[in-house]
Amino acid sequence: MSELYRRTQIGTLTIVTFIIAFLTFLFLNLPDATTRYTILILLVVVAILFSSLTIVITETHLIFYFGPGIMKKKIPLKEITHCKPEKNSIFHGWGIKKIPGGWLFNVSGLKVVEVTLKNGKRYRIGSPEPEEVCRVVNDLKFSE
Repeated sequence: MSELYRRTQIGTLTIVTFIIAFLTFLFLNLPDATTRYTILILLVVVAILFSSLTIVITETHLIFYFGPGIMKKKIPLKEITHCKPEKNSIFHGWGIKKIPGGWLFNVSGLKVVEVTLKNGKRYRIGSPEPEEVCRVVNDLKFSE
């Protein structure tokens, strides 16, 4: 499967937040060292999992995933009815979450790609270049 587009967005705010949380728990004088180290390990794992978001487009699929790719979503292009650049409200925040009208996958910024599927599901995927993502998706959809 040949990649026609790939871009990884780094979640700078996410990374800074986890560093602050890590340092806070590191220097807290918790009476139980096991609890402190468990929390620190969990913070590191979550930071690795959610510190970046990658979008990949192949001839047949739109694929997006956080961090190393453990949580991956793969959408067949033939299922996409609309792809358009949008701007999120700051109240939508970041991460993976249900928002009015669909699901959000985002690590940084307010720019997103909004994808609507034949079954009515909608996804908003964070991207620093949503226009380019939609151009590639739409070019592939209309060249079928």
